[in-house]
Parts: sequence; structure tokens; C-alpha cells
Amino acid sequence: MSIESIEEFVKRIGVTAEIKFVGASDVARTYDIQYRCASREFTLRYNDYAECPRVQIPTEALDEAASEAASVENSSNLWEWCSQFYGVEPDSSIIIDPEEMYLIHQRQTRDLKDFLGEANFNQLLNGVKRLYEEG
Repeated sequence: MSIESIEEFVKRIGVTAEIKFVGASDVARTYDIQYRCASREFTLRYNDYAECPRVQIPTEALDEAASEAASVENSSNLWEWCSQFYGVEPDSSIIIDPEEMYLIHQRQTRDLKDFLGEANFNQLLNGVKRLYEEG
């Protein structure tokens, strides 16, 4: 499996995206991104904390979703996911309930896999260089 950029991956499989601004807070702008590929659709809510240029948002969001999907795919349960990927205990009282966050990430992972199909999903997780990956 060869390593490609996320931009190359998106172009190769024919993913398009439509961005809808949802709102803003003091720390982030929130967007809903509607991805399309063939006859399939996938909607992703994305919080942009870095105020990246609007044209980069679909790529940034898909890259983040891939990282989150990898964390779900590489953990066998809530406890493992929390400790390995977020450094918290499942019963921690942080801003959002860790179990709720885990369930959100599981659902998003399932939806992303359904959207891309098994082969493209695996390519995205294992054969696409993350945007902020060193090397």
C-alpha cells in the first residue's frame, strides 16, 4: 500500500465537499461539511480552532476524522480508548463525558467507513499521510 497525501486520496476517489457555516464561539468556528462520492454522502460537524482558510476545511476535517477513526479502530473498548488516546479515565469529569465522546467517535467511524467503503476507509487510515504527521 503506497502512502499518498490526503489531497491526492480525495482527488483519486472523487470526493467533493460542500461547507455550511454553523456558528462561532470565542475559540472556534463550526461548520457542517457534506461530503459526496459517487452516490454516497457523509456529513461531518467540524470545529475549526485554527481558523484555516475555508478552502482547506474539508481536507482538515477529513484528516481529523481519519485520526479519530484510527483511535476507535485501534482500541477494543472505552477504557482502552480513553487511556491510550485521551489520557483520561472513562469516569473522569471533563468538559464532555468520555463515554459520550467515545460513542460519538464510534458512530462517526462507522459512518465514514460506510461512506468510503472498506477498501478506501482502510487506505485513508493506513495509506494516507496525516496532515501534521512528521517525516
